[in-house]
Amino acid sequence: MIAVAQSLYPKGLSLLPTSSGTGPMHTVFEALRVLIMAFGLGHANSRDRAGDENIAIADYCRHIVLIEELLKSYE
Repeated sequence: MIAVAQSLYPKGLSLLPTSSGTGPMHTVFEALRVLIMAFGLGHANSRDRAGDENIAIADYCRHIVLIEELLKSYE
């Protein structure tokens, strides 16, 4: 996943050990003992969880390509 994302985001990635909304992943990990990863998009001024939370359309479109490339990497 990291290699796929790096190819689409040449300016760099932010890898965070935990993030809002990923809490249920701990339950799955405890039950299955498998590595789990979540990913999402945003920008420095997207105001996560605020009334005016937003993303850029270009970022949204690039994220769609990321998902496509991730799925292709498993073929």
